[in-house]
Amino acid sequence: MVKNKNQIGKGYVVGHRSSDISAAKDNELIAVGVNFDCAQGDELKQADFVVNNRVEKRMKSLILHCL
Repeated sequence: MVKNKNQIGKGYVVGHRSSDISAAKDNELIAVGVNFDCAQGDELKQADFVVNNRVEKRMKSLILHCL
């Protein structure tokens, strides 16, 4: 597990593909899906948060900073 190997206590993974979300989940990290042009279908349905536009991106960035 990358989290344990690198002594990461908590964190999050930001990505636009299902593999990014899986990596976060596999390492017990928060998964943030970025739904811009690259994400397809239901790739982000398992994400803890999904960002759909730049305004949301800014707001969720502030929230994640507080975690």
